[in-house]
Amino acid sequence: MGQSTVIAAAFSAAIFLFGIFITTSTSLNSIQTIASMADEKAVQIEQINGQRCRLDSWRPSDPYSVDLNVTNIGDESIRLPYFNSMEIFTLSNNNGTAHVLRLQYGYGLTSDHWEISKVFFNGHAGEIVDPMVIASNSGAWDPGETIQVTVHISEGSSSVEYLTFVMPSGYEASLGKVDNTIKGTSMILAGTHYVTVEHNLGLLPSGVQVTPQSQIHGGFWVSNITSTAFTIDISSSEDHNVGFYWSVSR
Repeated sequence: MGQSTVIAAAFSAAIFLFGIFITTSTSLNSIQTIASMADEKAVQIEQINGQRCRLDSWRPSDPYSVDLNVTNIGDESIRLPYFNSMEIFTLSNNNGTAHVLRLQYGYGLTSDHWEISKVFFNGHAGEIVDPMVIASNSGAWDPGETIQVTVHISEGSSSVEYLTFVMPSGYEASLGKVDNTIKGTSMILAGTHYVTVEHNLGLLPSGVQVTPQSQIHGGFWVSNITSTAFTIDISSSEDHNVGFYWSVSR
């Protein structure tokens, strides 16, 4: 075999081996890429599986709006940008005809939509970890936090009978129309000026009403309203026990 033939054979072998290397390297890179994508997908699935919520209460707040309280009971925080993937469905009864409305998250929209109005943690307004900032679309809805959302419905809020909240994972929570008030009676003892009433609503009440059961000589009012209790005060003590009817609204 001539020298040129040996060189050509060696060059061909080198090209062949280089081709194998390129193919193997490409395959390894592809496998690594696929493995990385699989890992990312596994994390996403794990996060999605950790999404849970609970509808605590809702009530019409004006003729075209409904306030809805939703608590994150899952294991995962949900970043504010992902709220675009959440939906609320309303079921209304208009003169005996059922109507389902699908609403998207957003602000400043003229069409039917929903938006965040308040955030609570352990019954108190505000957030401790990674607060949501609407203006910069940052922050997260963390486990244990309750968001109060306002649902804007052009056809009117009084006919709404059922609400369904759908998370990015597809997890759904629903709640029908319920009595959103807690009622009771309490008594201010003779010679005292106040009584503390425990309502255990779990959220700051949207309204508190009290009515004395008998005539009193001075005025009366409520104070120290929290997520679990409030106080009924009278301006001057009586020589007899004074009973009060009370109610708190979610």
